[in-house]
Amino acid sequence: YVGYYNQYHNNVLEKRYQAKMHKLNGKRAYCVSMTKSSRPGSAKEVNIKKYLPGDELVMACLAQKHIFAMDGYTTAEKYMLTQCMVWYIQRDHIADGGWRQYVDGIDKSVSQQKTFFADLEKQVKKEATLIELTAKEYEVLEYLCRNRGQVLTRDQIREHVWGFEYEGESNIIDVIVKNIRKKTKDPALIKTKRGLGYVIKEA
Repeated sequence: YVGYYNQYHNNVLEKRYQAKMHKLNGKRAYCVSMTKSSRPGSAKEVNIKKYLPGDELVMACLAQKHIFAMDGYTTAEKYMLTQCMVWYIQRDHIADGGWRQYVDGIDKSVSQQKTFFADLEKQVKKEATLIELTAKEYEVLEYLCRNRGQVLTRDQIREHVWGFEYEGESNIIDVIVKNIRKKTKDPALIKTKRGLGYVIKEA
């Protein structure tokens, strides 16, 4: 366990529950699933696109980028803030803004986090409208963001996005990463590890 969330409904505190870091494929990674029944070590990898299709997915990736660039927070706290932001965007996407959750025990109060998430949502929504990614570019960006700090090989990315039966161009991943860098206007967003693959680094 890495901390606690306070969950509110229409500004009334409903529950407080522990945030968990799960191990996926032998690597430490944050599980974006909102279910509370999963136990540490037994969580299943959840595709964020199930909750945030299209522009909302880009918003979540952009929000994570902004949060990880912040000073004064541990990696776990940044993951928790990202999770709250994903929840925030998801709730607005399905028109259920009454539910909100906030990180407990950090130097941002609930009131400050409300303002922070609202402002960040406006910022990333504006940024997302300027980025027109294809479906495959969305998937590659999401996969890299969800595995932030872990170098992913071209084969891993290709298998995740297309499956094992892909028979297209051998340099398709390089082309897609190049397009993402160009469209996001952020060449440093995705780092190339020569001879290994690609990674979005943790702050």
